[in-house]
Amino acid sequence: AETDQEHLDMLVYNLTSIPDRTGFILGKTKESPLPTLIRAGQALAEQGAEQIAVPCMTSHYFYRQLSEAVPVPVLNCLAETADCLKAGGVERAGILATTGTMETGIFRDALLSRGIQPVALSRERQADVMSLIYDDIKANRPPRMELFHRAGEELRQKGAEIVILGCTELSLIKRDCPVGGQYLDTLEVLARAAVRACGGKLNLVSLDCTQQKYRDGTYHMGFYDDVDQKERLIKAGLADDRTVWVVNHFSHNGGWLHEELSAEAEKYGFLASYDGMSLTF
Repeated sequence: AETDQEHLDMLVYNLTSIPDRTGFILGKTKESPLPTLIRAGQALAEQGAEQIAVPCMTSHYFYRQLSEAVPVPVLNCLAETADCLKAGGVERAGILATTGTMETGIFRDALLSRGIQPVALSRERQADVMSLIYDDIKANRPPRMELFHRAGEELRQKGAEIVILGCTELSLIKRDCPVGGQYLDTLEVLARAAVRACGGKLNLVSLDCTQQKYRDGTYHMGFYDDVDQKERLIKAGLADDRTVWVVNHFSHNGGWLHEELSAEAEKYGFLASYDGMSLTF
Protein backbone atom coordinates (compact mmCIF):
# COMPACT_ATOMS: atom_id res chain seq x y z
CA ALA A 1 0.00 0.00 0.00
CA GLU A 2 1.18 3.50 -0.84
CA THR A 3 -1.66 5.51 0.72
CA ASP A 4 -3.95 5.28 3.74
CA GLN A 5 -6.84 4.36 1.48
CA GLU A 6 -5.05 1.29 0.09
CA HIS A 7 -4.82 -0.33 3.53
CA LEU A 8 -7.59 -2.56 4.88
CA ASP A 9 -10.20 -1.15 7.23
CA MET A 10 -9.67 -2.84 10.61
CA LEU A 11 -11.45 -3.30 13.90
CA VAL A 12 -8.97 -4.17 16.67
CA TYR A 13 -10.32 -5.73 19.87
CA ASN A 14 -7.42 -5.60 22.34
CA LEU A 15 -9.08 -7.63 25.08
CA THR A 16 -6.40 -8.07 27.74
CA SER A 17 -8.88 -9.57 30.21
CA ILE A 18 -9.04 -12.90 28.33
CA PRO A 19 -7.96 -15.57 30.85
CA ASP A 20 -4.52 -17.05 30.28
CA ARG A 21 -4.76 -19.70 27.59
CA THR A 22 -1.72 -21.77 28.57
CA GLY A 23 -2.67 -21.75 32.26
CA PHE A 24 -6.12 -23.16 31.44
CA ILE A 25 -4.85 -25.75 28.96
CA LEU A 26 -2.25 -27.05 31.44
CA GLY A 27 -4.83 -27.21 34.24
CA LYS A 28 -3.21 -24.47 36.33
CA THR A 29 -6.28 -22.21 36.17
CA LYS A 30 -9.98 -23.04 36.01
CA GLU A 31 -11.38 -20.14 33.99
CA SER A 32 -11.73 -20.99 30.30
CA PRO A 33 -10.77 -18.31 27.77
CA LEU A 34 -13.33 -19.61 25.27
CA PRO A 35 -16.42 -17.62 26.40
CA THR A 36 -14.45 -14.38 26.25
CA LEU A 37 -13.00 -15.27 22.84
CA ILE A 38 -16.49 -15.99 21.53
CA ARG A 39 -17.90 -12.71 22.89
CA ALA A 40 -15.05 -10.79 21.28
CA GLY A 41 -15.55 -12.53 17.93
CA GLN A 42 -19.29 -11.94 17.98
CA ALA A 43 -18.77 -8.27 18.88
CA LEU A 44 -16.41 -7.79 15.95
CA ALA A 45 -18.90 -9.46 13.60
CA GLU A 46 -21.71 -7.22 14.87
CA GLN A 47 -19.55 -4.18 14.14
CA GLY A 48 -19.05 -5.24 10.54
CA ALA A 49 -15.94 -7.41 10.49
CA GLU A 50 -16.01 -9.81 7.51
CA GLN A 51 -12.96 -11.86 8.54
CA ILE A 52 -11.45 -12.43 11.97
CA ALA A 53 -7.74 -12.93 12.65
CA VAL A 54 -6.66 -14.25 16.06
CA PRO A 55 -2.96 -13.43 16.61
CA CYS A 56 -2.64 -15.70 19.68
CA MET A 57 -1.46 -19.11 18.51
CA THR A 58 -2.38 -20.84 21.78
CA SER A 59 -5.97 -19.63 21.33
CA HIS A 60 -6.17 -21.82 18.23
CA TYR A 61 -6.69 -24.72 20.63
CA PHE A 62 -10.27 -23.37 20.74
CA TYR A 63 -10.45 -22.76 16.98
CA ARG A 64 -13.28 -25.17 16.19
CA GLN A 65 -15.59 -23.92 18.94
CA LEU A 66 -14.78 -20.29 18.19
CA SER A 67 -15.33 -20.58 14.43
CA GLU A 68 -18.64 -22.39 15.00
CA ALA A 69 -19.87 -19.66 17.36
CA VAL A 70 -18.92 -16.65 15.24
CA PRO A 71 -20.98 -15.80 12.12
CA VAL A 72 -18.00 -14.75 9.96
CA PRO A 73 -14.90 -16.72 8.88
CA VAL A 74 -12.05 -17.03 11.39
CA LEU A 75 -8.63 -17.38 9.82
CA ASN A 76 -6.63 -20.40 10.95
CA CYS A 77 -3.04 -19.27 11.39
CA LEU A 78 -1.81 -22.79 12.11
CA ALA A 79 -3.10 -24.01 8.76
CA GLU A 80 -1.83 -20.90 6.95
CA THR A 81 1.65 -21.39 8.45
CA ALA A 82 1.75 -25.07 7.52
CA ASP A 83 0.59 -24.24 3.98
CA CYS A 84 3.32 -21.60 3.69
CA LEU A 85 5.99 -24.09 4.73
CA LYS A 86 4.61 -26.75 2.41
CA ALA A 87 4.68 -24.34 -0.51
CA GLY A 88 8.31 -23.56 0.32
CA GLY A 89 9.29 -27.22 0.22
CA VAL A 90 10.16 -27.40 3.93
CA GLU A 91 10.29 -30.95 5.30
CA ARG A 92 11.34 -30.34 8.94
CA ALA A 93 10.22 -27.27 10.93
CA GLY A 94 11.14 -26.34 14.48
CA ILE A 95 8.51 -24.80 16.75
CA LEU A 96 9.00 -22.04 19.30
CA ALA A 97 5.72 -21.57 21.14
CA THR A 98 4.10 -21.66 24.57
CA THR A 99 4.01 -24.91 26.47
CA GLY A 100 0.23 -24.79 26.08
CA THR A 101 0.58 -24.82 22.31
CA MET A 102 3.18 -27.59 22.45
CA GLU A 103 1.25 -29.79 24.88
CA THR A 104 -1.97 -29.67 22.83
CA GLY A 105 -0.13 -30.66 19.64
CA ILE A 106 -2.09 -28.19 17.51
CA PHE A 107 0.99 -27.01 15.60
CA ARG A 108 2.36 -30.54 15.37
CA ASP A 109 -0.88 -31.82 13.84
CA ALA A 110 -1.08 -28.96 11.34
CA LEU A 111 2.43 -29.71 10.13
CA LEU A 112 2.04 -33.49 10.02
CA SER A 113 -1.17 -33.18 8.00
CA ARG A 114 0.92 -31.55 5.26
CA GLY A 115 3.80 -34.00 5.42
CA ILE A 116 6.10 -31.73 7.44
CA GLN A 117 8.00 -33.21 10.38
CA PRO A 118 7.74 -31.02 13.52
CA VAL A 119 10.81 -30.53 15.70
CA ALA A 120 10.31 -29.69 19.39
CA LEU A 121 12.57 -28.38 22.12
CA SER A 122 13.87 -30.27 25.12
CA ARG A 123 12.10 -29.54 28.42
CA GLU A 124 14.97 -27.30 29.51
CA ARG A 125 14.92 -25.14 26.38
CA GLN A 126 11.09 -25.06 26.41
CA ALA A 127 11.27 -23.63 29.93
CA ASP A 128 13.61 -20.94 28.56
CA VAL A 129 11.07 -20.02 25.90
CA MET A 130 8.28 -19.76 28.46
CA SER A 131 10.47 -17.52 30.60
CA LEU A 132 11.17 -15.31 27.60
CA ILE A 133 7.45 -15.01 26.87
CA TYR A 134 6.15 -14.49 30.41
CA ASP A 135 9.05 -13.01 32.38
CA ASP A 136 10.46 -10.78 29.65
CA ILE A 137 8.05 -9.75 26.87
CA LYS A 138 4.74 -9.91 28.75
CA ALA A 139 6.40 -8.11 31.67
CA ASN A 140 7.74 -5.39 29.35
CA ARG A 141 11.36 -6.29 30.03
CA PRO A 142 14.15 -6.64 27.45
CA PRO A 143 14.33 -10.20 26.10
CA ARG A 144 17.30 -12.29 27.09
CA MET A 145 18.51 -13.03 23.60
CA GLU A 146 20.87 -15.75 24.74
CA LEU A 147 17.81 -17.84 25.65
CA PHE A 148 16.21 -17.14 22.26
CA HIS A 149 19.32 -18.05 20.27
CA ARG A 150 19.98 -21.14 22.39
CA ALA A 151 16.48 -22.46 21.67
CA GLY A 152 16.74 -21.79 17.94
CA GLU A 153 20.14 -23.44 17.76
CA GLU A 154 18.86 -26.59 19.49
CA LEU A 155 16.08 -26.92 16.92
CA ARG A 156 18.51 -26.49 14.03
CA GLN A 157 20.85 -29.09 15.54
CA LYS A 158 17.88 -31.47 15.59
CA GLY A 159 17.44 -30.97 11.84
CA ALA A 160 14.96 -28.10 11.58
CA GLU A 161 15.30 -26.29 8.24
CA ILE A 162 13.35 -23.32 9.56
CA VAL A 163 12.10 -22.24 12.99
CA ILE A 164 8.48 -21.14 13.49
CA LEU A 165 7.93 -18.17 15.79
CA GLY A 166 4.62 -19.50 17.08
CA CYS A 167 3.74 -16.93 19.73
CA THR A 168 2.88 -13.23 19.55
CA GLU A 169 5.61 -12.34 22.04
CA LEU A 170 8.25 -14.11 19.93
CA SER A 171 7.15 -12.08 16.92
CA LEU A 172 7.87 -8.95 18.96
CA ILE A 173 11.41 -10.20 19.58
CA LYS A 174 11.91 -10.56 15.83
CA ARG A 175 10.52 -7.07 15.28
CA ASP A 176 12.76 -5.39 17.84
CA CYS A 177 15.96 -7.46 17.87
CA PRO A 178 18.28 -8.92 15.21
CA VAL A 179 17.53 -12.65 15.08
CA GLY A 180 19.05 -13.62 11.74
CA GLY A 181 17.41 -15.72 9.06
CA GLN A 182 15.79 -19.14 9.18
CA TYR A 183 12.72 -17.95 11.13
CA LEU A 184 9.09 -17.85 9.98
CA ASP A 185 6.95 -15.29 11.83
CA THR A 186 3.38 -16.55 12.20
CA LEU A 187 2.06 -12.99 12.59
CA GLU A 188 3.46 -12.10 9.16
CA VAL A 189 1.80 -15.22 7.74
CA LEU A 190 -1.50 -14.24 9.39
CA ALA A 191 -1.28 -10.66 8.13
CA ARG A 192 -0.77 -11.84 4.54
CA ALA A 193 -3.67 -14.28 4.87
CA ALA A 194 -5.92 -11.51 6.18
CA VAL A 195 -5.07 -9.25 3.24
CA ARG A 196 -5.80 -12.06 0.78
CA ALA A 197 -9.06 -12.97 2.50
CA CYS A 198 -10.22 -9.36 2.34
CA GLY A 199 -9.53 -9.02 -1.36
CA GLY A 200 -6.06 -7.53 -1.21
CA LYS A 201 -3.72 -8.17 -4.13
CA LEU A 202 -0.20 -9.58 -4.10
CA ASN A 203 2.46 -6.95 -4.85
CA LEU A 204 5.06 -9.49 -5.98
CA VAL A 205 5.06 -13.18 -6.85
CA SER A 206 8.34 -15.07 -7.22
CA LEU A 207 8.00 -18.60 -8.62
CA ASP A 208 10.31 -21.58 -8.85
CA CYS A 209 11.53 -22.15 -12.42
CA THR A 210 14.05 -24.94 -11.89
CA GLN A 211 13.07 -26.89 -15.01
CA GLN A 212 12.83 -23.84 -17.27
CA LYS A 213 11.30 -24.99 -20.57
CA TYR A 214 10.31 -28.42 -19.23
CA ARG A 215 7.33 -29.31 -17.06
CA ASP A 216 8.73 -31.38 -14.19
CA GLY A 217 5.52 -32.72 -12.67
CA THR A 218 7.09 -33.63 -9.33
CA TYR A 219 8.76 -31.28 -6.86
CA HIS A 220 9.89 -28.40 -9.08
CA MET A 221 8.24 -26.16 -11.63
CA GLY A 222 9.07 -25.18 -15.17
CA PHE A 223 8.36 -21.84 -16.82
CA TYR A 224 5.03 -22.86 -18.31
CA ASP A 225 3.96 -24.18 -14.90
CA ASP A 226 4.66 -20.64 -13.67
CA VAL A 227 2.50 -19.22 -16.46
CA ASP A 228 -0.34 -21.51 -15.36
CA GLN A 229 0.13 -20.45 -11.73
CA LYS A 230 0.01 -16.78 -12.72
CA GLU A 231 -3.30 -17.34 -14.49
CA ARG A 232 -4.71 -19.15 -11.45
CA LEU A 233 -3.71 -16.36 -9.06
CA ILE A 234 -5.24 -13.69 -11.29
CA LYS A 235 -8.42 -15.73 -11.75
CA ALA A 236 -8.65 -16.15 -7.96
CA GLY A 237 -8.47 -12.38 -7.53
CA LEU A 238 -5.15 -12.51 -5.67
CA ALA A 239 -3.10 -10.63 -8.28
CA ASP A 240 -3.67 -7.99 -10.94
CA ASP A 241 -1.85 -5.87 -13.51
CA ARG A 242 0.15 -4.14 -10.75
CA THR A 243 1.63 -7.42 -9.48
CA VAL A 244 5.34 -7.93 -10.24
CA TRP A 245 6.06 -11.47 -11.50
CA VAL A 246 9.50 -13.06 -11.15
CA VAL A 247 10.88 -16.50 -11.99
CA ASN A 248 13.81 -17.82 -9.98
CA HIS A 249 15.90 -20.87 -8.99
CA PHE A 250 17.11 -21.93 -12.42
CA SER A 251 18.86 -25.18 -13.21
CA HIS A 252 21.41 -25.71 -15.95
CA ASN A 253 19.35 -28.76 -16.87
CA GLY A 254 16.40 -26.59 -17.87
CA GLY A 255 17.45 -26.20 -21.49
CA TRP A 256 17.73 -22.38 -21.76
CA LEU A 257 20.48 -19.87 -21.30
CA HIS A 258 19.53 -16.89 -19.16
CA GLU A 259 19.06 -14.69 -22.22
CA GLU A 260 16.65 -17.23 -23.73
CA LEU A 261 14.69 -17.52 -20.50
CA SER A 262 14.51 -13.73 -20.16
CA ALA A 263 13.14 -13.38 -23.69
CA GLU A 264 10.45 -16.02 -23.11
CA ALA A 265 9.60 -14.59 -19.68
CA GLU A 266 9.08 -11.12 -21.13
CA LYS A 267 6.40 -12.45 -23.48
CA TYR A 268 4.30 -13.52 -20.47
CA GLY A 269 5.00 -10.53 -18.20
CA PHE A 270 7.71 -12.14 -16.06
CA LEU A 271 11.16 -10.97 -15.01
CA ALA A 272 13.97 -13.54 -14.90
CA SER A 273 15.97 -13.09 -11.71
CA TYR A 274 19.74 -12.82 -11.54
CA ASP A 275 22.43 -12.45 -8.86
CA GLY A 276 22.18 -9.05 -7.18
CA MET A 277 18.71 -8.32 -8.56
CA SER A 278 16.85 -5.52 -6.74
CA LEU A 279 13.15 -4.73 -7.13
CA THR A 280 10.89 -1.98 -5.85
CA PHE A 281 7.23 -2.84 -5.38
